[in-house]
Amino acid sequence: MVADTLQEHGIPLSDCRAQAYDNWANMAGKDNDAKAKILEQCPAAIFSPCGCHTLNLCGTDAAECILEAITYFGTMQTVYNLFSFSPKRWEILLNHTGCSLHGRSGTRWSDGVESVKPFAAHLPGIKIAQEDLVELNLTAKPRTEINGALSYVTSFICVIVSVVWYKVLVPTDFYNKVIQARDATLDVDVSNIEGLLVELTDLRNNLKTMWNEAKLVASNLDIEVNLCCGRGKVPGAKRKRRFHDDGDATADTDLSEQNEADESPGEEYFGKSVFYLLLDNVIGGLTVRFKTAQNISENFSFLWR
Repeated sequence: MVADTLQEHGIPLSDCRAQAYDNWANMAGKDNDAKAKILEQCPAAIFSPCGCHTLNLCGTDAAECILEAITYFGTMQTVYNLFSFSPKRWEILLNHTGCSLHGRSGTRWSDGVESVKPFAAHLPGIKIAQEDLVELNLTAKPRTEINGALSYVTSFICVIVSVVWYKVLVPTDFYNKVIQARDATLDVDVSNIEGLLVELTDLRNNLKTMWNEAKLVASNLDIEVNLCCGRGKVPGAKRKRRFHDDGDATADTDLSEQNEADESPGEEYFGKSVFYLLLDNVIGGLTVRFKTAQNISENFSFLWR
Protein backbone atom coordinates (compact mmCIF):
# COMPACT_ATOMS: atom_id res chain seq x y z
CA MET A 1 0.00 0.00 0.00
CA VAL A 2 2.81 2.40 0.93
CA ALA A 3 4.76 1.46 -2.18
CA ASP A 4 1.72 2.02 -4.38
CA THR A 5 1.14 5.45 -2.85
CA LEU A 6 4.76 6.48 -3.46
CA GLN A 7 4.65 5.23 -7.02
CA GLU A 8 1.49 7.26 -7.69
CA HIS A 9 3.54 10.36 -6.84
CA GLY A 10 6.48 9.22 -8.92
CA ILE A 11 8.63 8.36 -5.91
CA PRO A 12 10.37 4.93 -6.00
CA LEU A 13 10.41 3.06 -2.70
CA SER A 14 14.14 2.57 -3.11
CA ASP A 15 14.56 6.29 -2.33
CA CYS A 16 12.94 5.86 1.09
CA ARG A 17 15.41 6.44 3.93
CA ALA A 18 13.13 6.52 6.99
CA GLN A 19 9.73 5.42 8.22
CA ALA A 20 8.01 6.64 11.39
CA TYR A 21 4.59 5.88 12.84
CA ASP A 22 2.90 4.29 15.86
CA ASN A 23 3.72 0.88 17.30
CA TRP A 24 0.51 -1.03 16.63
CA ALA A 25 1.11 -4.58 15.44
CA ASN A 26 -0.15 -3.94 11.90
CA MET A 27 2.36 -1.11 11.52
CA ALA A 28 5.38 -2.09 13.61
CA GLY A 29 4.95 -5.72 14.60
CA LYS A 30 7.43 -8.46 13.79
CA ASP A 31 6.66 -10.15 10.48
CA ASN A 32 3.76 -9.02 8.29
CA ASP A 33 3.56 -5.39 9.38
CA ALA A 34 4.10 -2.31 7.24
CA LYS A 35 7.58 -1.74 8.67
CA ALA A 36 8.77 -5.23 7.69
CA LYS A 37 7.25 -5.02 4.21
CA ILE A 38 9.03 -1.73 3.50
CA LEU A 39 12.33 -3.03 4.87
CA GLU A 40 12.08 -6.03 2.54
CA GLN A 41 12.10 -3.74 -0.46
CA CYS A 42 14.28 -1.02 0.98
CA PRO A 43 16.63 -2.05 3.83
CA ALA A 44 17.87 1.55 4.13
CA ALA A 45 14.46 2.78 5.35
CA ILE A 46 15.24 3.04 9.05
CA PHE A 47 12.19 2.72 11.28
CA SER A 48 11.69 5.23 14.11
CA PRO A 49 8.74 4.52 16.45
CA CYS A 50 6.49 7.23 17.87
CA GLY A 51 7.85 7.97 21.35
CA CYS A 52 4.54 8.99 22.92
CA HIS A 53 2.69 6.00 21.53
CA THR A 54 5.46 3.70 22.73
CA LEU A 55 5.20 5.13 26.23
CA ASN A 56 1.43 4.75 26.24
CA LEU A 57 1.66 1.13 25.11
CA CYS A 58 3.95 0.39 28.05
CA GLY A 59 1.35 1.87 30.36
CA THR A 60 -1.47 -0.13 28.79
CA ASP A 61 0.52 -3.35 29.15
CA ALA A 62 1.37 -2.61 32.79
CA ALA A 63 -2.27 -1.87 33.66
CA GLU A 64 -3.22 -5.33 32.41
CA CYS A 65 -0.21 -7.38 33.51
CA ILE A 66 -1.60 -8.59 36.88
CA LEU A 67 -5.05 -9.16 38.36
CA GLU A 68 -4.58 -6.50 41.07
CA ALA A 69 -3.93 -3.82 38.45
CA ILE A 70 -6.96 -4.87 36.40
CA THR A 71 -9.15 -4.87 39.53
CA TYR A 72 -7.84 -1.46 40.62
CA PHE A 73 -8.49 0.35 37.35
CA GLY A 74 -11.70 -1.57 36.80
CA THR A 75 -13.02 -0.39 40.18
CA MET A 76 -12.03 3.20 39.43
CA GLN A 77 -13.92 3.05 36.15
CA THR A 78 -16.95 1.57 37.93
CA VAL A 79 -16.95 4.37 40.52
CA TYR A 80 -16.62 6.97 37.75
CA ASN A 81 -19.53 5.43 35.84
CA LEU A 82 -21.70 5.39 38.96
CA PHE A 83 -21.23 9.10 39.67
CA SER A 84 -21.23 10.33 36.07
CA PHE A 85 -24.59 8.64 35.44
CA SER A 86 -26.54 11.78 36.42
CA PRO A 87 -25.95 15.40 37.59
CA LYS A 88 -27.47 14.53 40.96
CA ARG A 89 -24.94 11.76 41.59
CA TRP A 90 -22.10 13.99 40.40
CA GLU A 91 -23.18 16.69 42.82
CA ILE A 92 -22.99 14.18 45.68
CA LEU A 93 -19.42 13.38 44.67
CA LEU A 94 -18.38 17.05 44.51
CA ASN A 95 -19.96 17.80 47.89
CA HIS A 96 -17.83 15.16 49.59
CA THR A 97 -14.57 15.37 47.63
CA GLY A 98 -14.42 18.80 46.00
CA CYS A 99 -12.93 17.22 42.90
CA SER A 100 -13.96 15.32 39.81
CA LEU A 101 -13.26 11.73 38.88
CA HIS A 102 -11.85 10.79 35.50
CA GLY A 103 -12.56 7.82 33.32
CA ARG A 104 -9.46 6.00 32.22
CA SER A 105 -8.45 5.75 28.58
CA GLY A 106 -6.80 2.56 27.43
CA THR A 107 -4.14 4.41 25.42
CA ARG A 108 -3.07 7.48 27.43
CA TRP A 109 -0.94 7.54 30.59
CA SER A 110 -2.09 11.09 31.35
CA ASP A 111 -5.62 9.77 31.78
CA GLY A 112 -4.24 7.16 34.14
CA VAL A 113 -2.64 9.66 36.50
CA GLU A 114 -5.74 11.85 36.52
CA SER A 115 -7.79 8.79 37.46
CA VAL A 116 -5.45 7.80 40.29
CA LYS A 117 -5.09 11.25 41.89
CA PRO A 118 -8.61 11.40 43.44
CA PHE A 119 -8.21 7.88 44.84
CA ALA A 120 -4.84 8.79 46.31
CA ALA A 121 -6.00 12.09 47.85
CA HIS A 122 -9.77 11.84 48.46
CA LEU A 123 -10.47 8.23 49.38
CA PRO A 124 -12.56 9.10 52.53
CA GLY A 125 -14.78 11.47 50.52
CA ILE A 126 -15.26 8.90 47.76
CA LYS A 127 -16.29 6.35 50.37
CA ILE A 128 -18.87 8.67 51.98
CA ALA A 129 -20.19 9.72 48.57
CA GLN A 130 -20.77 6.08 47.65
CA GLU A 131 -22.58 5.51 50.94
CA ASP A 132 -24.87 8.43 50.07
CA LEU A 133 -25.60 6.88 46.69
CA VAL A 134 -27.08 3.85 48.44
CA GLU A 135 -29.75 6.14 49.91
CA LEU A 136 -31.03 6.95 46.43
CA ASN A 137 -33.75 4.97 44.70
CA LEU A 138 -31.51 2.61 42.75
CA THR A 139 -32.06 -0.65 40.91
CA ALA A 140 -30.33 -3.87 41.90
CA LYS A 141 -27.40 -3.53 39.46
CA PRO A 142 -26.03 -0.14 40.66
CA ARG A 143 -26.54 -1.19 44.28
CA THR A 144 -24.44 -4.28 43.68
CA GLU A 145 -21.76 -2.21 41.94
CA ILE A 146 -21.70 0.31 44.81
CA ASN A 147 -21.36 -2.41 47.44
CA GLY A 148 -18.53 -4.04 45.52
CA ALA A 149 -16.73 -0.73 45.01
CA LEU A 150 -17.21 0.22 48.67
CA SER A 151 -15.68 -3.05 49.79
CA TYR A 152 -12.64 -2.41 47.61
CA VAL A 153 -12.00 1.28 48.38
CA THR A 154 -12.09 0.54 52.13
CA SER A 155 -9.44 -2.17 51.83
CA PHE A 156 -5.70 -1.88 52.38
CA ILE A 157 -4.99 -3.29 48.92
CA CYS A 158 -6.69 -0.23 47.41
CA VAL A 159 -4.51 2.08 49.53
CA ILE A 160 -1.19 0.40 48.73
CA VAL A 161 -1.96 0.01 45.01
CA SER A 162 -2.97 3.70 44.86
CA VAL A 163 0.35 4.68 46.42
CA VAL A 164 2.32 2.56 43.95
CA TRP A 165 0.43 3.64 40.83
CA TYR A 166 0.60 7.30 41.80
CA LYS A 167 4.38 7.12 42.18
CA VAL A 168 4.68 5.32 38.84
CA LEU A 169 2.30 7.50 36.84
CA VAL A 170 3.33 10.99 38.01
CA PRO A 171 6.94 10.88 36.69
CA THR A 172 5.79 8.96 33.62
CA ASP A 173 3.21 11.62 32.82
CA PHE A 174 5.86 14.33 33.24
CA TYR A 175 8.25 12.69 30.78
CA ASN A 176 5.38 11.97 28.43
CA LYS A 177 4.59 15.69 28.24
CA VAL A 178 8.26 16.54 27.68
CA ILE A 179 8.63 14.27 24.67
CA GLN A 180 5.35 15.60 23.22
CA ALA A 181 6.79 19.12 23.03
CA ARG A 182 7.04 20.48 19.49
CA ASP A 183 10.78 21.08 19.77
CA ALA A 184 11.56 17.64 21.24
CA THR A 185 14.07 15.75 19.10
CA LEU A 186 15.05 12.08 19.16
CA ASP A 187 17.96 12.62 21.55
CA VAL A 188 15.58 14.44 23.92
CA ASP A 189 13.20 11.48 23.80
CA VAL A 190 15.96 9.00 24.56
CA SER A 191 17.52 11.00 27.39
CA ASN A 192 14.12 11.50 29.04
CA ILE A 193 13.21 7.84 28.82
CA GLU A 194 16.58 6.96 30.31
CA GLY A 195 15.83 9.37 33.15
CA LEU A 196 12.41 7.78 33.64
CA LEU A 197 13.99 4.33 33.78
CA VAL A 198 16.34 5.53 36.51
CA GLU A 199 13.42 6.89 38.55
CA LEU A 200 11.40 3.70 38.13
CA THR A 201 14.40 1.56 39.09
CA ASP A 202 14.88 3.63 42.25
CA LEU A 203 11.18 3.23 42.95
CA ARG A 204 11.48 -0.54 42.58
CA ASN A 205 14.11 -0.55 45.31
CA ASN A 206 11.85 1.28 47.78
CA LEU A 207 9.06 -1.18 48.51
CA LYS A 208 9.57 -0.74 52.27
CA THR A 209 9.08 3.04 52.04
CA MET A 210 5.83 2.73 50.06
CA TRP A 211 4.52 -0.01 52.32
CA ASN A 212 5.09 2.16 55.40
CA GLU A 213 3.51 5.15 53.65
CA ALA A 214 0.44 3.07 52.80
CA LYS A 215 0.23 1.86 56.41
CA LEU A 216 0.24 5.45 57.64
CA VAL A 217 -2.50 6.42 55.17
CA ALA A 218 -4.56 3.37 56.16
CA SER A 219 -4.17 4.21 59.83
CA ASN A 220 -5.48 7.74 59.24
CA LEU A 221 -8.46 6.29 57.36
CA ASP A 222 -9.16 3.61 60.00
CA ILE A 223 -8.49 0.89 57.43
CA GLU A 224 -7.07 -2.35 58.77
CA VAL A 225 -3.61 -3.14 57.43
CA ASN A 226 -4.01 -6.59 55.97
CA LEU A 227 -4.13 -8.44 52.70
CA CYS A 228 -6.89 -10.95 53.21
CA CYS A 229 -7.26 -13.86 50.86
CA GLY A 230 -9.96 -16.48 50.93
CA ARG A 231 -10.92 -17.01 54.57
CA GLY A 232 -8.93 -14.09 55.91
CA LYS A 233 -5.46 -15.62 55.81
CA VAL A 234 -2.35 -13.77 54.77
CA PRO A 235 -1.45 -14.59 51.16
CA GLY A 236 2.07 -15.95 51.26
CA ALA A 237 2.21 -16.17 55.05
CA LYS A 238 4.06 -19.10 56.51
CA ARG A 239 1.80 -21.90 57.72
CA LYS A 240 2.37 -23.77 60.92
CA ARG A 241 2.63 -27.49 60.47
CA ARG A 242 0.15 -29.33 62.69
CA PHE A 243 0.78 -32.72 64.18
CA HIS A 244 -1.80 -35.16 65.54
CA ASP A 245 -1.09 -34.21 69.15
CA ASP A 246 -1.26 -30.41 68.72
CA GLY A 247 -4.67 -30.21 70.35
CA ASP A 248 -6.39 -26.91 69.56
CA ALA A 249 -3.46 -25.48 67.60
CA THR A 250 -4.54 -24.08 64.24
CA ALA A 251 -2.90 -24.96 60.97
CA ASP A 252 -2.93 -21.40 59.69
CA THR A 253 -1.99 -18.12 61.30
CA ASP A 254 -4.60 -15.38 61.23
CA LEU A 255 -3.53 -12.24 59.37
CA SER A 256 -3.89 -9.81 62.26
CA GLU A 257 -2.05 -12.13 64.68
CA GLN A 258 0.71 -12.69 62.14
CA ASN A 259 1.10 -8.95 61.59
CA GLU A 260 1.43 -8.37 65.33
CA ALA A 261 4.29 -10.84 65.51
CA ASP A 262 5.91 -10.14 62.17
CA GLU A 263 4.82 -7.59 59.56
CA SER A 264 6.85 -9.14 56.75
CA PRO A 265 4.46 -11.77 55.29
CA GLY A 266 1.93 -9.29 53.88
CA GLU A 267 4.64 -6.98 52.60
CA GLU A 268 6.61 -9.89 51.16
CA TYR A 269 3.54 -11.27 49.42
CA PHE A 270 2.63 -7.86 47.97
CA GLY A 271 6.20 -7.39 46.76
CA LYS A 272 6.43 -10.73 44.99
CA SER A 273 2.87 -10.95 43.66
CA VAL A 274 2.16 -7.32 42.77
CA PHE A 275 4.86 -4.69 43.23
CA TYR A 276 7.87 -6.27 41.50
CA LEU A 277 5.75 -7.75 38.71
CA LEU A 278 4.25 -4.35 37.99
CA LEU A 279 7.53 -2.41 38.07
CA ASP A 280 9.39 -5.06 36.08
CA ASN A 281 6.67 -4.96 33.43
CA VAL A 282 6.95 -1.17 33.08
CA ILE A 283 10.76 -1.11 33.15
CA GLY A 284 11.08 -4.07 30.78
CA GLY A 285 8.53 -2.64 28.37
CA LEU A 286 10.25 0.74 28.23
CA THR A 287 13.67 -0.87 27.77
CA VAL A 288 12.55 -3.10 24.90
CA ARG A 289 10.27 -0.65 23.09
CA PHE A 290 12.76 2.24 23.16
CA LYS A 291 15.72 0.13 22.04
CA THR A 292 15.17 1.14 18.40
CA ALA A 293 15.11 4.85 19.28
CA GLN A 294 18.31 4.44 21.31
CA ASN A 295 20.09 2.75 18.40
CA ILE A 296 19.08 5.50 15.98
CA SER A 297 20.19 8.17 18.44
CA GLU A 298 23.58 6.52 18.85
CA ASN A 299 24.09 6.12 15.10
CA PHE A 300 23.22 9.72 14.23
CA SER A 301 24.28 11.56 17.37
CA PHE A 302 27.28 13.02 15.53
CA LEU A 303 24.83 15.38 13.79
CA TRP A 304 24.02 17.27 16.99
CA ARG A 305 27.10 16.75 19.13
